Amino acid sequence: MDAYTPCPCGSGKKIKFCCGAEVIPEVEKLDRMLDGEQRRAALEHIARLPAKLREKPSIWAKKIQTLLATGDTEAYDSAAREMLAAYPDNPIALACVAPLEVQADRVREGVAMLQRAIESIQEEAPGFGIVLITGGVLTTANALLAAGHVWAARAHLRIVDLWMESEDNPAAQSLISMDRDPSLPLVWKDDSGHLYCATDAPYKAEFDAAASLSELGKFQVALDRFEALLAQHPKEAALWRAVAIERACLADDAAAAEAFQKLAALDGVPLDEAVEYELHAIALRLSADDLTTDAVDLLGATVAVNDFDALLPRLLSDKRLIRLRVDLSSLAQEDRPPPRDAFRLLDRPALDAAAVEADGGASVRREDVPCVLGELFLFGRETDRDARIEMEVRRDELDKALSILAEIGGDALGGITDERVLQQIGQTQRTLMWRWHWPPAVATDAYERLSREEFRYRLLEKWPQMTGRGTEGKTYGEAARDADPRMRRLVLAAILDLESNHRETEDASVFNELRTNLGLPALNDLEPFRVDLDHISLLRLSRLPAQLMPDEQLLMAFNLAASVRAVAALSRLGEAIVERSSIDADRKIRVLLSLARATSSITQLFDCLRRGRELDVARGKSPAVWLLEELAASLSRPDKARPVDALIERIMAHRQEPGVAQQLMRILTAFGVIDPRAMYDMPSRDAGISVGGVELKAQAPAFSGEAVGAGAPAEEKKSGLWLPGMD
Repeated sequence: MDAYTPCPCGSGKKIKFCCGAEVIPEVEKLDRMLDGEQRRAALEHIARLPAKLREKPSIWAKKIQTLLATGDTEAYDSAAREMLAAYPDNPIALACVAPLEVQADRVREGVAMLQRAIESIQEEAPGFGIVLITGGVLTTANALLAAGHVWAARAHLRIVDLWMESEDNPAAQSLISMDRDPSLPLVWKDDSGHLYCATDAPYKAEFDAAASLSELGKFQVALDRFEALLAQHPKEAALWRAVAIERACLADDAAAAEAFQKLAALDGVPLDEAVEYELHAIALRLSADDLTTDAVDLLGATVAVNDFDALLPRLLSDKRLIRLRVDLSSLAQEDRPPPRDAFRLLDRPALDAAAVEADGGASVRREDVPCVLGELFLFGRETDRDARIEMEVRRDELDKALSILAEIGGDALGGITDERVLQQIGQTQRTLMWRWHWPPAVATDAYERLSREEFRYRLLEKWPQMTGRGTEGKTYGEAARDADPRMRRLVLAAILDLESNHRETEDASVFNELRTNLGLPALNDLEPFRVDLDHISLLRLSRLPAQLMPDEQLLMAFNLAASVRAVAALSRLGEAIVERSSIDADRKIRVLLSLARATSSITQLFDCLRRGRELDVARGKSPAVWLLEELAASLSRPDKARPVDALIERIMAHRQEPGVAQQLMRILTAFGVIDPRAMYDMPSRDAGISVGGVELKAQAPAFSGEAVGAGAPAEEKKSGLWLPGMD
């Protein structure tokens, strides 16, 4: 380091002309301490420096770097704010304080700080300065995501991904994880922000210059330029789109939504594009809390128990209560013991499993299947609390649940003593999602047939009666018949949202049926000449003309759909691939495996596994991988899948093949079929474990804890983001 080295404070100036050459020996000394992980010593050394040196921005930056390495969050936050107060234009200070502002619900202020930091970055900035700024951008992105600003979060993650040399960096992993999350609406993943305008546009050069700034993460500067161009060309769709995207990148969701709405209303914008813009506007307005929604409370209600001993046998004998198969001890909390029992409350008696199995469910109507009203947890008398039932139930179903409980419990039950709101359930979720109780592992085909019938009924009959999002109090049915074109676009956008996130591919045609019923245009396949996979909206993937696409383009489209978990498109494109004789078996195998892992239909899942197994057997390969996938799927869905004993026996016939026995043990351990401790307590290498009458003999593998198979259990993630049905 010499006097002409870029200053460590991140200003981009040489040390001599910034903090002064006198800081060089101190910075070098601190670097040696940090290289030796002497962080506490480095902080003590900084504290002993003369005030004149200690207050230099380069020393401040070193202090922040050191505190970050120690994990002392409080001291780090304080130091970052003090540095910013002393040097309000310093990029390191700005980048370090920006996420703190976002976390404190000052989102716009935090993003503005980060933009100033990004705009001031110089190519000559020192390595650790770039690291601190990059870390600030990454932390801000995570804070934006937690606050529900998905578009802005993803935009900032892409900046970090661009800056970092490694492809396997935290930002890239976060983006991949979000893309693969099936619960994240496809509209939030459709945010690549590719900016383009007509090649003959009079503002082409200025547009491209602004777009280049946006690609570097300088969203505010790009927005200023796009808005200046828009003032000169107020009817240009490319400029309205660019303005909407830049505002969304800056977490100005309400303003971005307004721009998308104006874009959708422009003359000359094709209807399918206008509908997509309206959907983006809806999502952003919900993110900005700028759109009222009709939600219902999920309650935690407490009901007094007058006579525990009299109540329990009544609960156990009534067919409207299904005992939950849970480890009650796992439900204990610090301030209370576990419940004595747990039940699922139904709105009518459970179906007789033997009767359903006798005719394969053919005689069961969808109206006959009981719905789950909620869960009940029965507590006995405690030192400081009386016996009680704690119940989770929707507010609009509370009276029905209490009435059924009163019928069952009689005088052994008292009244409701407490209720509290646990969360809110959106009207779409309330209308289109339901919970049935079906006899375990019985007539799966009938269950899925009835589920499709129920969905059709709810979508075609009940959904149009819902109050629409942004439709000025009109129902979707009323808005669809309104003379205002925007009302019709809003209904089409809502249908597109439902369609793009629906996971039952056999129901695909029902959405066009809904459009037709409401007097709206159906959504047809794209014309082959309109297919541009480099710039295609993810919301149009399911409309690709799969049968007309060349093999390589079809495979590329499938990979794109798989990367974002676009299930409807996956199924359509995948089936086209499997049917083509010109595509090799290896690719078909991978496609069938992807389809099996993506579908929510147990019937389709097992069909994909069967076809994949047959393909491998036909070319002389082992079916073991397919049998293992089937086992994982069966264990993850014990209520709908077949018994696994025979399946395990079939897998054991392949136990000598590399990795089969180890993978089997991992699956059985992951799903709790066997206790992993039992494997390590074996008396000898050749000793075995009996599962369902089948003795397993395999060297116990080291369980990695990774998800295994098509349906490995995953920890439920709770998010503050808007998801379909939360409105």
